[in-house]
Amino acid sequence: PAFKLRASTPEGFDADADAALVSRLEAEVQELTGSGLDGLLSPMKLVNIERDLVKLRAELETLDAGSEAAAKLRETIAEKEETSFYEKRSVMKGWLRTVFRAQSLLSAMVSLLVSYDALPGAGHLDIGVRVLGFWSWWLFTIPSLRSIKPLDPREKGALNWAFLAVLFVSVGAPVLTKDPGTIWWLDAGSVALCYAYFYTLGADRALNPSMAGDGESSGERNGVERALKFALKAIDFGSGVERGQRSTEATAIERKLEQAIEQRASEAVSTTGTKSTTKSDTSE
Repeated sequence: PAFKLRASTPEGFDADADAALVSRLEAEVQELTGSGLDGLLSPMKLVNIERDLVKLRAELETLDAGSEAAAKLRETIAEKEETSFYEKRSVMKGWLRTVFRAQSLLSAMVSLLVSYDALPGAGHLDIGVRVLGFWSWWLFTIPSLRSIKPLDPREKGALNWAFLAVLFVSVGAPVLTKDPGTIWWLDAGSVALCYAYFYTLGADRALNPSMAGDGESSGERNGVERALKFALKAIDFGSGVERGQRSTEATAIERKLEQAIEQRASEAVSTTGTKSTTKSDTSE
């Protein structure tokens, strides 16, 4: 799938030109690596560098070609072009993706043994260590899988939801049971359910985000979307930043939710206006 822009068009930057820039980069990276922008380690870093180059080249055209300022600007442009050259080729190799998956599998297996106090050669484990066993789902296993770039949209959606689900289960389950092994399986079950949903009933929504929210009322969608946005922003503090996004920009999830909320609000306003007009015509 094509790369989805992680943030709004910068102030003073034409939206159509920005979209054309991203499309050009998508094609260039696809030709160079075969995986497109979303396969890069830091796609937003590349986009931001290219945005800067557009501005710098435009500024260069306004300067005297022989001036000292123009010479310095050409040096800056050359440095950014070199960085852009390498960023276009900075993809996650297949062996590294395999390492992350193996790491997640290993952490899951070890954490299961820790939860049951059955780690070979470790002797008797304190309850605090066993608790770390089921928390490993949230601390190590899921983050390892989310580090893989690119990810199938269905798996990405499943892992995003699992990241939140496991947190809530790990915090709430001790109210019902004090057995770390049981809580480990509850966490595993929540991850499995997220995968099952996004690869079956939620597959269309993951592959076609514009379909999200069909069949629900505007109020229900807004409430869920706002809650999800708040939770991810509060908990997943590194989302987007690790891939080259500037701190002033919205994350991919925030961007998508903001668009959905704005769309639902517009629909609600339109519906209200239509009802008011109908009532006015009826009273007349």
